[in-house]
Formats: sequence, C-alpha cells, structure tokens
Amino acid sequence: MDTSLLLLLLTAPCLALAEEPKTAPTAFQSASGIARNERDPLVGSVVRSREYVIRRAPTKQEEFIGDVSYRRASRSARADWALFDHASQVWKLRGSVHGEDRLKDRSGLSVDGHEAVHNVDTGLGELRGQGENGLVTLIRNKPGPEATDRAYARKLSWDQKGGTLRLLGDVRLDSPMGEAAAWTALYRHSDRSLTLTGGPPLVAPRQRGWQAAAQADEIRATERPQKIQAAGSVRGWLFFPPEEPAASRGPSGLNRLWPFKPPKK
Repeated sequence: MDTSLLLLLLTAPCLALAEEPKTAPTAFQSASGIARNERDPLVGSVVRSREYVIRRAPTKQEEFIGDVSYRRASRSARADWALFDHASQVWKLRGSVHGEDRLKDRSGLSVDGHEAVHNVDTGLGELRGQGENGLVTLIRNKPGPEATDRAYARKLSWDQKGGTLRLLGDVRLDSPMGEAAAWTALYRHSDRSLTLTGGPPLVAPRQRGWQAAAQADEIRATERPQKIQAAGSVRGWLFFPPEEPAASRGPSGLNRLWPFKPPKK
C-alpha cells in the first residue's frame, strides 16, 4: 500500500503552515486598515464584511459581522463572523467557516467547519464542527484526472511553530488509493510522518481484483522512507472476491470494514 494515501491529505496543510513567514497571515486572519506596522499580520490582505466595529477599551478589538471574506495571495477564507483581539493576538471565527489555498503542485486545498480560533503569537489554533457531532472537512483537489481526496474529523488543531497537525474524533481519510479510519491522526512535518491511534485504527487499500485491511493499536506511515508500521494487536486480511456483475455488488471499503469484523470462514 502506497503510504502517500495516508500522508496525502495532511501533508499539504502542514507544509503551508510551516512555510508561513512570522509576519504573514494565516488562512484565518483578516484585515482592517489599522496599525500598519511590521508586527501587523494584516498587511497586504483584503477583507470585506457587512458591518465593522472597533473597540478600544478594555482592549483593542476589531469585529467583522456578516458575510466576512478574507483574501491574501492564493489564500482565502469566509465566515459569518470574525473577531481579532490585539492584546492576546487571537483570531476567532464562527459560522460556516471555509478556507482555501492553492498549493505549489497546483492542487487546491479547502477546509470547512463551524468555529475556529488561532493565536498569532503562539501559532496554535483549532477548527471544530457544529455541535457535539459536527465534522470538520479537509478536501484536496489534485490537478489532472486524479480524483479528490478527503479527510473528516470532529476537530482539527495545528501548531505552526511545532509543525504538527492533528485530527481528533471519528477520523476518516478517503482517497482513490484507499481508506483509513482512527480516533486520532497526528501529522509531524519534521519527519513527514502520520500516526493513527484509537478505534483501533484501520487502513484499507483499494486495488483492482483484491481487497485488504490492516488493524492495530497504532499505525504509523512515513513518506521518506515510504513505509507503514503497525504495532500492538496487529491483524491483517487479504480477500480475493469472485467476479460478479457490477449491479449486484454491495458496499466496499470501510463501509464494510469499519467497525471491523473478521471475515466469516
């Protein structure tokens, strides 16, 4: 199984975060035309909203209300509401949060959720879905005829300075090459590794003519060298289904394998 299946979705956003200059905005930052200095993360960006409110006491805050949109270079973001607190250097976004970026390989990356928080100074942030069971969605559209890759979780968090990206809660990765599921997925930019834990995690590649799955307490994939390691209560299966008419085929992939049950003899 090609490890790029597991690394594909999480590598791109973490690379973008790691390469971000300290004075540049993240995908969740906005602009107001106030305090243009070297530390100002809003320089060079464009923001629109139906209403704009500035407060100077007890702390300086800028609030954007209704149809908030942000754009800088290849990055853009939208939300129903946004607030920047100058004292804490914290951005808050809420309501139909959507971010987009164009990567160096010309693929498009988008993320959707309900509520986001990002600290400019620490580089820490998170995005959550709506409600207790709401999901965050990451989508990568690759150039050419290749299909779309998707990732889902209840929460997405990042550490710009540490170069990590974490998906938490009902994590699923879906690619033309296969699928993976776990409770937590942690991507580390330093060694290009993805670690799946909780569930327990499961990977299921898609190959013509056969199906496979592997399940363990922990599954770790690396890009260089390209390999997958499984540790703790490891189980694996190979299945070669008989040829049958397409109309009679049932669900495939993780729809059948998650929650995972050993195949009947």
